[in-house]
Amino acid sequence: MVNVFLGEREQQIKGQYVPLTIPRRPAWNKKMTGHEIESQENQSFLEWRRDIATIEQDNVTLAITPFEKNLDIWRQLWRVIEKCDMLLQIVDARNPYFFYSADLEKYIKEVGDKQFILLINKADYLSEELIVHWNQYFKEQGVQHIFFSALDEQTKIDEGDLEDIQSEGDDEDAKSSDQSDNEDKTH
Repeated sequence: MVNVFLGEREQQIKGQYVPLTIPRRPAWNKKMTGHEIESQENQSFLEWRRDIATIEQDNVTLAITPFEKNLDIWRQLWRVIEKCDMLLQIVDARNPYFFYSADLEKYIKEVGDKQFILLINKADYLSEELIVHWNQYFKEQGVQHIFFSALDEQTKIDEGDLEDIQSEGDDEDAKSSDQSDNEDKTH
């Protein structure tokens, strides 16, 4: 089914859309030397790049960025994913389908027992109808997601709500300090 919320041009592009895969870090162990690990990563990345080059060749509208062609960027991502317990992917609410990487979520699950959350930012730009649509779409896909507006949160901070939060924190600090003082006096 074609997304009714996409315009005619976007529907044409979607029909040609081929989601890119995330290059996988090859299996490694602590007994391997740094050179062996690097060699395996280079070979795996080269194979991934060949696949991407084929996709690029068949689709002239596809543009792979220099970041996607840079092995060091992927190495950083691999290590972050290995070390984290949860990964939060932030996408623009104006077209979350375009920015969401289902393969990134899949890769995170392949690496281990890690939580994935999709944060759909700029939700203040969406109508109620679009929020309902995207909510239903991501629920059907089994994607844990949150609608968020950084602008709304910044506005709260700018309007002084931050002062309320800080004063609550100060009150807690004062209570802790008072309790410590009372404990010191009893000992």
